[in-house]
Amino acid sequence: MNRAGFALAALLTWVATARAQDPPPAEERVFVLAVGIEDYADPEVSDLAYAEDDAQAIADFFAKDPRSPTQASRVKLLRGKQATRRAVLRAIRDHLIRQAVGPKDVALLFFAGHGFSDANGVYLATVDTELADLEYTSIRQETLQKEWAKIAAGRRVLLLDACKSGGLKGLRGFSGLGKRVLPSLPQAEGASVVVAATQANQLSREDRRTGHGVFTACLLKGLRGAADASGDGSVSLGELAAHLQAEVPRLARAAGGNQTPAIRFGGDADLGRGLILSEGKARPLDTGSSQLARVAAEREAAEKERQRAELRMQLAEARLKKSQGATAAERARAEAEAKAARASLAKAKAAEARVREEERKRIEAERRAAKAEAENAELRRQLAELKGEKEAAEQARQKAEAARRRERELAKRSGGSDEAEATPKGPVGVDLSQVRKGQVYVFESVTKLGGNTTRSVFHFEITDVLEGKLEYRLVVKAGDQLMPQSKQLWPVESQFPSVVPREAKTSRETIEVIGRRWDCKVIETEANGVKSRSWSPERKGVPTWPLFVKSVTEGNQVKTVTVLTAIKQP
Repeated sequence: MNRAGFALAALLTWVATARAQDPPPAEERVFVLAVGIEDYADPEVSDLAYAEDDAQAIADFFAKDPRSPTQASRVKLLRGKQATRRAVLRAIRDHLIRQAVGPKDVALLFFAGHGFSDANGVYLATVDTELADLEYTSIRQETLQKEWAKIAAGRRVLLLDACKSGGLKGLRGFSGLGKRVLPSLPQAEGASVVVAATQANQLSREDRRTGHGVFTACLLKGLRGAADASGDGSVSLGELAAHLQAEVPRLARAAGGNQTPAIRFGGDADLGRGLILSEGKARPLDTGSSQLARVAAEREAAEKERQRAELRMQLAEARLKKSQGATAAERARAEAEAKAARASLAKAKAAEARVREEERKRIEAERRAAKAEAENAELRRQLAELKGEKEAAEQARQKAEAARRRERELAKRSGGSDEAEATPKGPVGVDLSQVRKGQVYVFESVTKLGGNTTRSVFHFEITDVLEGKLEYRLVVKAGDQLMPQSKQLWPVESQFPSVVPREAKTSRETIEVIGRRWDCKVIETEANGVKSRSWSPERKGVPTWPLFVKSVTEGNQVKTVTVLTAIKQP
């Protein structure tokens, strides 16, 4: 299946997940609310650089990452203009208080933005906060404590990356400790933990290199596996807290600051060990890692043996040279030693080459197995989706994503890939002459399995046209509801139509779509009984937008056809 087909299939899974109902409260469920604000309405409040990206990254991890302990339907994101005081409090009520009600449930609130204080109290700043009226336009500490106490979930986690550096005009520091400080935290009553980015007398830093706040960058790294101190593949809350305590000060120093997280546990003494925030079972390199390590060890041993043989040969030849004035017997022994050393070196080189080839073959075999696993999981996902089996579809999606990531990693190790070239030299040329900011490209996707048919509509909104690139936002339409995703840039190499699988067949064809004739590169692939064709438009041999105008994937009694149906002008 080509990249466009996989991307749209994943979106179909996402739509089905959003419509499905949650399982009974008896099983463990994790509900996540992520809030990020960087562009404040009040001109007296300085804007931030990465707070919204922080919240987006946290939401993406819990909604999409194979390591996440939850699913997309239990993750809610408020960013930018969405994060008004009213909207944030309503989301706490509707998403956490009303849904996270089971004794095994977990309620997690992440906030990235400004936190500050005045003579009357401590506040979290929402997008509509006004410095002249903090008490009624922001979220007071007392209000947050009150709402936090209403959450009936067995475990509650509050993560605050507030107080980012940047001037707040006319605001006095709390207790003389400086501006933009959130000096005290909601009390951690019951099975609860509060983790703040800084101590009371510090500022939370932003790091240009990572594109995140220092705290969030370390948090994401820990969730993705770096905090797994036990080596069991999962990250507990306690391991994550220890990781933050060690890594945040280090990264803050590199960013020119001084920052140490404040962590407060309350209630359940086993909360740190018992709450798993990152599941290791889906870690892409777990399966087969011991075999790869053994292969690498064999290669290293062969290299050492070759080096030893080279040294022995050099020693034997030096002795032979020195034996020119020796007796015939001594010279004969030196020549025999040199001959044996040369033979030993040749044997060692051959052994090293053999080990390297075996390593390449083993890794390539694992890569092919990972590719087949990804394709099989994708087919299982489509079948489960058409049957309305939400949990099975989500599990299959995660397995497919993990297998694809493992395949890419193995391809790097083996020196091969399904792509013709890993990285094209120089910038990739595209023709954007017909693309305008504000255009909306509308696609309809139809999937058939037996007598069942599902339809989905996707909008690609052009949000900006840059030099040699364009910025777009993908919006999924489910019924009357529009579900936007984060903005992306095109072209990127992972999507680029000129980089095609090695086994793919390519040809040229002119087709008519929405009453226009499109000159296209046709890419055809077949794997595990699934055939795929996509038509990528070009102008005078140069790729242009959209990524494709038509895509057909069929096999194993499933057929999906995706077609461009309209281009709405601004």
